[in-house]
Amino acid sequence: VPLEEVVEKYGADAFRIWSLSNTVWDDLRFNWNEIKEAHRALGTVYNISVFLSRFYSAEKKPELHSEDKLAIEDKWLLSRLSATVEACTAAFEDYCPHAATKAVREFIIEDISRFYMKLAKQRIDADGESSPAMAVLYKAFFDALRLLSPIAPFISESAYKSFYEKFEGKESISIFEFPLAE
Repeated sequence: VPLEEVVEKYGADAFRIWSLSNTVWDDLRFNWNEIKEAHRALGTVYNISVFLSRFYSAEKKPELHSEDKLAIEDKWLLSRLSATVEACTAAFEDYCPHAATKAVREFIIEDISRFYMKLAKQRIDADGESSPAMAVLYKAFFDALRLLSPIAPFISESAYKSFYEKFEGKESISIFEFPLAE
């Protein structure tokens, strides 16, 4: 299948996620369904970005509240974020981009979107400012975008530009250092 056809149908980032999810030492067998799954993962990244844009209306960067004010699911997500950062860092240092891709993809899809967002939406007010859940979501997704940027640079940059740039101040997500585990 010509690369141009894949990129035209699903975009370069979907192809990058699909190809980087596979080990470099095995034959890469093209599969439209796997490309479609990678494209859906990018849709989730976009949807989280839109959610933040709609429900976070403050003029300044949200700050995490003290540990004692965080709910158990907030602490859980921050712990999962730290584990994902460690996994991605180790995978890139070991020249295993497939492991880093799988780790960040699982964190965004499973941990943030399918688990945390369902719990956090119940706690976020219409204006989005009064809940520590918004600050936790802000941090977790921002760090996830920084992890994702070497893998899927176009969607990461788009999500950064559409929401985070006004709070973080730098002109590109690629300027930021790789996140550190806490």
